[in-house]
Amino acid sequence: MLRGYYRGADGTLTAIADVEGIRRALADPQGLLWLDLESPTPQEAAVLTEVFDFHPLTIEDCLAPRFDPPKIDDYSRYLFLVVPGA
Repeated sequence: MLRGYYRGADGTLTAIADVEGIRRALADPQGLLWLDLESPTPQEAAVLTEVFDFHPLTIEDCLAPRFDPPKIDDYSRYLFLVVPGA
């Protein structure tokens, strides 16, 4: 399931549920996008490559069934954080 939220520079919050919504949110450098992938389909997981152009190791971590320790990876264009939930 792909689920996201975008907070615009004016403070409005918008639910995001598709690739086009993600692209619109990313076009605004003043906003903030939160994206959650839970058991994504192959089409949903493709957003990691096609839209975000993530490093292959980031994609591997995103699609892993479980993360053990928290971590931060610096890929120079972005920071990738793993924060396990309960």
